Amino acid sequence: TEALRRYFAAKYSPTYPTIITGHSQGGAISLAMIEKYPDAYDGALPLCAIGSSSLEFFKGRVFGLRLLYDYYFPGLPGSVVEFPDGAQTYDNVKAKVTEDVKANPEKAQAFMKVANLSLPEVIAPVIAFWSEILREMKERTGGNAFDNRDTIYSGSSDDAKLNKEIKRYAADAKSVEYLRQWVTYTGEIHDPVIEIHTLVDDLIPAEYINAYDAKALLAGTHDLYEQRWIDRWGHCSISKDEIAQGLRELDAWIRTGKRPASGDWTKK
Repeated sequence: TEALRRYFAAKYSPTYPTIITGHSQGGAISLAMIEKYPDAYDGALPLCAIGSSSLEFFKGRVFGLRLLYDYYFPGLPGSVVEFPDGAQTYDNVKAKVTEDVKANPEKAQAFMKVANLSLPEVIAPVIAFWSEILREMKERTGGNAFDNRDTIYSGSSDDAKLNKEIKRYAADAKSVEYLRQWVTYTGEIHDPVIEIHTLVDDLIPAEYINAYDAKALLAGTHDLYEQRWIDRWGHCSISKDEIAQGLRELDAWIRTGKRPASGDWTKK
């Protein structure tokens, strides 16, 4: 991405302001870029982005949800570290989870509560997606990057039983280091950032959005970070008009130094 910006500036001319933006993983890349290249970009507009560093998010939300599902519904192919179905992981896991949820709705409700999921119908695609992410991550890193031997899980009807019985794993040092590099946020930004997110997102719930707000606060850069939310359900359910408004307000902030308002920003 940075090579493309440099190419454009060399071929056509430098731009101002130069803003980096993207959805979901692209939003996470936007945060990484504004930290790493403060002289190249004048602002960032991450959309529905993960605000916590890779190890934090993937351990808590991706690895954690698959572990919790296996606790409530044992019997999925493989585990959080084994993926016998290979490229068919997503399809096969989704089909099996769909059967599980239909066969045991009460247990599905209990899982939804501890997993912070909004509807029974999102369980299958979410668990299948995270299983596929874990499979690909193992290929990329060469092992398991997540150690949960000291993790205390909460939110169930019997947390003591949950923590005694949930499976525990040690991490591989090389895999951990891979995710430390790609990427660990510092919150050290030098340019305005507006992050836009929906209020109900089953892939990236509020705690992982607010994580960057906390990092910026600790880094002393909170005056440059602004969070907006859209009163809507769904991952990246942000309209074109809302994105355009975000770009206009970010542009004005960059040019004038005047911080825009916070909070609910739903376009009805």
